Amino acid sequence: MSRKGFSLVELLVAMITIPTVMWVMTLMTRTLVMDMPRDRRVVNEQLQVDQVLKQLQTDMDQTLSLPVQWQNVVRDANTLILEQTQGAVVYRRQGQLIVRSSDNDPNNDREWTLPYAHMTWATCSLAEGLDAIEVECFVPLKNSKGVRQHFKRNYLYVPGGLTR
Repeated sequence: MSRKGFSLVELLVAMITIPTVMWVMTLMTRTLVMDMPRDRRVVNEQLQVDQVLKQLQTDMDQTLSLPVQWQNVVRDANTLILEQTQGAVVYRRQGQLIVRSSDNDPNNDREWTLPYAHMTWATCSLAEGLDAIEVECFVPLKNSKGVRQHFKRNYLYVPGGLTR
């Protein structure tokens, strides 16, 4: 006896299997389309933060003091002044930018764009006459559980590095 169609059980199995496979494919596609570009953005942002921190470390190794004011620039929450033997280096946060300008070498001025990264600095006193800079940085990462502080790190920079 030959069959000319599908049984009810076969149709029900197909109706359940096809949407399940489509749902799994949707989850996999979501990861490829949304999560991977977001993760790449976070890594690129962290590379920019690392460049800023490396330059700050280099400048702090040559720093003599952390003055409150240098010429017409005043230190505040968005401005950092590093006094060096040949002049001063000034770091400024301006919206998404961190700008480094130097009195002694204007050709070495730099600018970093950090649209997502959070970077703060503050001066603190470690001992009588010894100030330092505390830097906190992280890249916020939104996920299903809320916002997570990705690559969160704190640094303490001392003028002259460890030579003092």
